[in-house]
Amino acid sequence: MTLPPGSNIFLARILPLLSGLVLPWHRRRVTSGARADFRAIATMLEANMGRGYFDYAHMPWAPAVYTDAMKDGSRAGWGWCDETGAHDSGVYGAADKRRFIDALEGDAVLRAAKSLGHLWRGKRVPFYIDSKSFQLSFAKGRSTAERLSAVLRELYSLSVSLDCIFIPIWLSTHANIGADALSRGDIVRYKEWAQNYASSNFRHDGCSQ
Repeated sequence: MTLPPGSNIFLARILPLLSGLVLPWHRRRVTSGARADFRAIATMLEANMGRGYFDYAHMPWAPAVYTDAMKDGSRAGWGWCDETGAHDSGVYGAADKRRFIDALEGDAVLRAAKSLGHLWRGKRVPFYIDSKSFQLSFAKGRSTAERLSAVLRELYSLSVSLDCIFIPIWLSTHANIGADALSRGDIVRYKEWAQNYASSNFRHDGCSQ
Protein backbone atom coordinates (compact mmCIF):
# COMPACT_ATOMS: atom_id res chain seq x y z
CA MET A 1 0.00 0.00 0.00
CA THR A 2 3.00 2.32 0.12
CA LEU A 3 3.78 1.76 -3.57
CA PRO A 4 2.26 3.65 -6.52
CA PRO A 5 -0.73 2.37 -8.52
CA GLY A 6 0.29 -0.43 -10.85
CA SER A 7 3.08 -1.79 -8.68
CA ASN A 8 1.28 -5.11 -8.40
CA ILE A 9 3.44 -6.05 -11.38
CA PHE A 10 5.92 -7.18 -8.72
CA LEU A 11 3.46 -9.85 -7.53
CA ALA A 12 3.04 -11.40 -10.97
CA ARG A 13 5.88 -13.90 -10.47
CA ILE A 14 5.26 -14.43 -6.74
CA LEU A 15 1.55 -15.24 -6.36
CA PRO A 16 1.56 -18.18 -8.82
CA LEU A 17 4.07 -19.94 -6.57
CA LEU A 18 1.35 -20.23 -3.90
CA SER A 19 -0.95 -22.23 -6.17
CA GLY A 20 -1.34 -25.82 -4.97
CA LEU A 21 0.38 -25.29 -1.60
CA VAL A 22 -2.53 -26.54 0.52
CA LEU A 23 -0.88 -28.71 3.14
CA PRO A 24 1.68 -27.69 5.81
CA TRP A 25 4.49 -29.76 4.31
CA HIS A 26 4.02 -28.59 0.73
CA ARG A 27 6.98 -26.67 -0.61
CA ARG A 28 8.01 -25.07 -3.87
CA ARG A 29 11.35 -23.75 -5.04
CA VAL A 30 11.36 -19.95 -5.41
CA THR A 31 12.25 -18.95 -8.96
CA SER A 32 15.00 -16.51 -9.83
CA GLY A 33 12.36 -14.11 -11.16
CA ALA A 34 10.44 -14.15 -7.87
CA ARG A 35 13.68 -13.58 -5.93
CA ALA A 36 14.42 -10.58 -8.15
CA ASP A 37 10.94 -9.20 -7.41
CA PHE A 38 11.45 -9.67 -3.65
CA ARG A 39 14.69 -7.69 -3.91
CA ALA A 40 13.00 -4.98 -6.01
CA ILE A 41 10.17 -4.58 -3.49
CA ALA A 42 12.66 -4.35 -0.62
CA THR A 43 14.64 -1.68 -2.50
CA MET A 44 11.49 0.34 -3.21
CA LEU A 45 10.30 0.15 0.40
CA GLU A 46 13.67 1.48 1.51
CA ALA A 47 13.45 4.25 -1.11
CA ASN A 48 10.01 5.53 -0.11
CA MET A 49 10.63 5.02 3.64
CA GLY A 50 7.07 3.87 4.21
CA ARG A 51 5.44 6.91 2.65
CA GLY A 52 2.33 5.90 0.75
CA TYR A 53 0.32 7.21 -2.18
CA PHE A 54 -3.09 6.90 -0.58
CA ASP A 55 -4.22 10.11 -2.31
CA TYR A 56 -2.37 11.92 -5.07
CA ALA A 57 -5.10 14.29 -6.27
CA HIS A 58 -3.19 17.18 -4.69
CA MET A 59 -0.03 16.48 -6.70
CA PRO A 60 0.61 18.98 -9.54
CA TRP A 61 0.83 17.83 -13.15
CA ALA A 62 4.14 17.52 -14.94
CA PRO A 63 4.23 18.53 -18.63
CA ALA A 64 2.47 15.91 -20.75
CA VAL A 65 4.75 13.39 -22.45
CA TYR A 66 4.08 11.81 -25.85
CA THR A 67 5.85 8.62 -26.90
CA ASP A 68 5.88 6.37 -29.94
CA ALA A 69 7.77 3.57 -31.64
CA MET A 70 7.59 2.18 -35.14
CA LYS A 71 9.03 -0.57 -37.25
CA ASP A 72 8.69 -1.74 -40.82
CA GLY A 73 10.71 -3.96 -43.08
CA SER A 74 13.72 -1.66 -43.18
CA ARG A 75 13.68 0.48 -40.02
CA ALA A 76 12.65 0.58 -36.39
CA GLY A 77 12.75 3.75 -34.32
CA TRP A 78 11.54 5.46 -31.16
CA GLY A 79 10.68 9.00 -30.19
CA TRP A 80 9.31 11.05 -27.32
CA CYS A 81 8.49 14.69 -26.70
CA ASP A 82 6.81 16.76 -24.03
CA GLU A 83 4.87 20.00 -24.11
CA THR A 84 7.87 22.08 -23.02
CA GLY A 85 9.66 21.26 -26.27
CA ALA A 86 12.00 18.61 -24.86
CA HIS A 87 12.34 15.68 -27.24
CA ASP A 88 14.60 12.83 -28.32
CA SER A 89 14.56 10.04 -30.86
CA GLY A 90 16.69 7.25 -32.23
CA VAL A 91 16.93 4.13 -34.37
CA TYR A 92 16.94 0.57 -33.02
CA GLY A 93 19.70 -1.82 -33.90
CA ALA A 94 19.28 -5.17 -35.59
CA ALA A 95 18.56 -7.08 -32.37
CA ASP A 96 15.87 -4.66 -31.14
CA LYS A 97 14.22 -4.60 -34.55
CA ARG A 98 13.16 -8.20 -33.94
CA ARG A 99 11.23 -7.29 -30.77
CA PHE A 100 7.44 -6.99 -30.80
CA ILE A 101 6.14 -3.48 -31.45
CA ASP A 102 4.35 -3.29 -28.08
CA ALA A 103 7.66 -3.87 -26.32
CA LEU A 104 9.24 -1.09 -28.39
CA GLU A 105 6.34 1.21 -27.44
CA GLY A 106 7.12 0.48 -23.79
CA ASP A 107 10.79 1.09 -24.38
CA ALA A 108 10.00 4.56 -25.76
CA VAL A 109 8.12 5.39 -22.53
CA LEU A 110 11.02 4.09 -20.45
CA ARG A 111 13.52 6.22 -22.39
CA ALA A 112 11.43 9.33 -21.77
CA ALA A 113 11.16 8.54 -18.05
CA LYS A 114 14.90 8.05 -17.71
CA SER A 115 15.63 11.33 -19.52
CA LEU A 116 13.03 13.59 -17.88
CA GLY A 117 12.37 11.88 -14.57
CA HIS A 118 14.59 14.18 -12.52
CA LEU A 119 12.07 16.97 -13.25
CA TRP A 120 9.02 15.07 -11.99
CA ARG A 121 9.52 14.75 -8.23
CA GLY A 122 6.22 15.09 -6.40
CA LYS A 123 4.17 15.28 -9.61
CA ARG A 124 1.70 13.29 -11.67
CA VAL A 125 3.03 12.56 -15.15
CA PRO A 126 0.55 12.05 -18.02
CA PHE A 127 1.95 9.73 -20.68
CA TYR A 128 0.13 9.75 -24.02
CA ILE A 129 0.63 6.40 -25.74
CA ASP A 130 -0.94 5.22 -29.01
CA SER A 131 -0.39 1.50 -28.35
CA LYS A 132 -3.48 0.16 -26.56
CA SER A 133 -1.66 -3.07 -25.76
CA PHE A 134 1.07 -1.36 -23.76
CA GLN A 135 -1.07 1.50 -22.41
CA LEU A 136 -3.64 -0.90 -20.90
CA SER A 137 -0.89 -3.04 -19.36
CA PHE A 138 0.76 0.11 -18.00
CA ALA A 139 -2.52 1.28 -16.47
CA LYS A 140 -3.30 -2.13 -14.91
CA GLY A 141 0.24 -2.72 -13.72
CA ARG A 142 0.39 -6.20 -15.14
CA SER A 143 0.70 -8.14 -18.37
CA THR A 144 0.66 -11.78 -19.37
CA ALA A 145 3.57 -11.04 -21.72
CA GLU A 146 6.96 -11.04 -20.00
CA ARG A 147 8.32 -8.62 -22.62
CA LEU A 148 5.90 -5.97 -21.28
CA SER A 149 6.22 -6.99 -17.64
CA ALA A 150 9.97 -6.38 -17.79
CA VAL A 151 9.38 -2.79 -18.95
CA LEU A 152 6.66 -2.23 -16.34
CA ARG A 153 8.92 -3.36 -13.52
CA GLU A 154 11.53 -0.79 -14.57
CA LEU A 155 8.94 1.96 -14.90
CA TYR A 156 7.41 1.41 -11.47
CA SER A 157 10.82 1.17 -9.83
CA LEU A 158 11.61 4.53 -11.43
CA SER A 159 8.30 5.92 -10.20
CA VAL A 160 9.24 5.16 -6.60
CA SER A 161 12.81 6.40 -6.85
CA LEU A 162 11.65 9.61 -8.56
CA ASP A 163 8.69 10.07 -6.16
CA CYS A 164 6.15 10.63 -8.94
CA ILE A 165 2.99 9.02 -10.28
CA PHE A 166 2.67 7.84 -13.89
CA ILE A 167 -0.73 8.30 -15.56
CA PRO A 168 -0.92 6.30 -18.83
CA ILE A 169 -3.46 7.71 -21.32
CA TRP A 170 -4.33 6.23 -24.70
CA LEU A 171 -4.08 8.55 -27.70
CA SER A 172 -5.07 7.82 -31.29
CA THR A 173 -2.15 7.22 -33.64
CA HIS A 174 -3.53 9.99 -35.88
CA ALA A 175 -3.32 12.47 -32.97
CA ASN A 176 0.13 11.41 -31.78
CA ILE A 177 1.80 13.44 -34.51
CA GLY A 178 4.88 14.78 -32.72
CA ALA A 179 6.11 11.51 -31.25
CA ASP A 180 5.23 9.60 -34.44
CA ALA A 181 7.31 12.02 -36.51
CA LEU A 182 10.27 11.64 -34.17
CA SER A 183 10.09 7.84 -34.21
CA ARG A 184 10.28 7.99 -38.01
CA GLY A 185 13.16 10.47 -37.99
CA ASP A 186 11.00 13.18 -39.57
CA ILE A 187 12.32 16.22 -37.69
CA VAL A 188 10.68 18.69 -40.10
CA ARG A 189 7.21 17.27 -39.39
CA TYR A 190 7.91 17.28 -35.66
CA LYS A 191 8.93 20.95 -35.73
CA GLU A 192 5.81 21.85 -37.69
CA TRP A 193 3.66 20.05 -35.12
CA ALA A 194 5.46 21.66 -32.19
CA GLN A 195 5.13 25.14 -33.68
CA ASN A 196 1.56 24.93 -34.98
CA TYR A 197 -0.11 22.71 -32.39
CA ALA A 198 1.69 22.12 -29.11
CA SER A 199 2.17 25.73 -28.05
CA SER A 200 -1.53 26.62 -28.38
CA ASN A 201 -3.36 23.43 -27.41
CA PHE A 202 -2.20 22.60 -23.90
CA ARG A 203 -3.39 23.80 -20.55
CA HIS A 204 -0.76 24.79 -18.01
CA ASP A 205 -1.60 21.83 -15.73
CA GLY A 206 0.07 19.43 -18.12
CA CYS A 207 -2.99 17.79 -19.71
CA SER A 208 -4.06 18.35 -23.30
CA GLN A 209 -7.42 19.86 -24.05
